[in-house]
Amino acid sequence: MDKIKTLQQSLSKLKEKENDTCDQVKRSLDVAEQAQYEKNSAELEIRRLKDELERQHMKLRDAFVDQVR
Repeated sequence: MDKIKTLQQSLSKLKEKENDTCDQVKRSLDVAEQAQYEKNSAELEIRRLKDELERQHMKLRDAFVDQVR
Protein backbone atom coordinates (compact mmCIF):
# COMPACT_ATOMS: atom_id res chain seq x y z
CA MET A 1 0.00 0.00 0.00
CA ASP A 2 2.87 2.36 0.80
CA LYS A 3 4.38 1.60 -2.57
CA ILE A 4 1.12 2.58 -4.32
CA LYS A 5 0.91 5.80 -2.32
CA THR A 6 4.53 6.64 -3.16
CA LEU A 7 3.91 5.92 -6.85
CA GLN A 8 0.77 8.08 -6.82
CA GLN A 9 2.71 10.94 -5.24
CA SER A 10 5.44 10.55 -7.83
CA LEU A 11 2.86 10.53 -10.60
CA SER A 12 1.21 13.61 -9.17
CA LYS A 13 4.55 15.43 -9.03
CA LEU A 14 5.32 14.44 -12.60
CA LYS A 15 1.92 15.70 -13.80
CA GLU A 16 2.46 18.98 -11.98
CA LYS A 17 5.91 19.33 -13.51
CA GLU A 18 4.46 18.55 -16.95
CA ASN A 19 1.78 21.22 -16.49
CA ASP A 20 4.39 23.75 -15.38
CA THR A 21 6.52 22.92 -18.42
CA CYS A 22 3.52 23.26 -20.75
CA ASP A 23 2.68 26.65 -19.23
CA GLN A 24 6.28 27.74 -19.66
CA VAL A 25 6.27 26.66 -23.31
CA LYS A 26 2.99 28.52 -23.91
CA ARG A 27 4.45 31.68 -22.38
CA SER A 28 7.58 31.32 -24.50
CA LEU A 29 5.47 30.91 -27.64
CA ASP A 30 3.44 33.99 -26.71
CA VAL A 31 6.62 36.00 -26.23
CA ALA A 32 7.99 34.80 -29.57
CA GLU A 33 4.71 35.63 -31.30
CA GLN A 34 4.67 39.12 -29.77
CA ALA A 35 8.27 39.68 -30.84
CA GLN A 36 7.43 38.62 -34.40
CA TYR A 37 4.44 40.99 -34.44
CA GLU A 38 6.59 43.87 -33.21
CA LYS A 39 9.27 43.06 -35.78
CA ASN A 40 6.69 43.06 -38.58
CA SER A 41 5.26 46.35 -37.34
CA ALA A 42 8.72 47.90 -37.19
CA GLU A 43 9.52 46.71 -40.72
CA LEU A 44 6.27 48.24 -42.01
CA GLU A 45 7.07 51.52 -40.27
CA ILE A 46 10.58 51.53 -41.75
CA ARG A 47 9.14 50.97 -45.23
CA ARG A 48 6.63 53.78 -44.71
CA LEU A 49 9.33 56.15 -43.49
CA LYS A 50 11.62 55.28 -46.40
CA ASP A 51 8.80 55.98 -48.85
CA GLU A 52 8.08 59.29 -47.13
CA LEU A 53 11.77 60.21 -47.23
CA GLU A 54 11.90 59.40 -50.94
CA ARG A 55 8.83 61.59 -51.56
CA GLN A 56 10.46 64.44 -49.65
CA HIS A 57 13.68 64.04 -51.68
CA MET A 58 11.68 64.16 -54.91
CA LYS A 59 9.88 67.33 -53.78
CA LEU A 60 13.22 68.89 -52.85
CA ARG A 61 14.74 67.96 -56.23
CA ASP A 62 11.71 69.35 -58.05
CA ALA A 63 11.92 72.58 -56.07
CA PHE A 64 15.64 72.84 -56.81
CA VAL A 65 15.06 72.25 -60.54
CA ASP A 66 12.32 74.92 -60.54
CA GLN A 67 14.67 77.43 -58.90
CA VAL A 68 17.46 76.72 -61.38
CA ARG A 69 15.19 77.35 -64.38
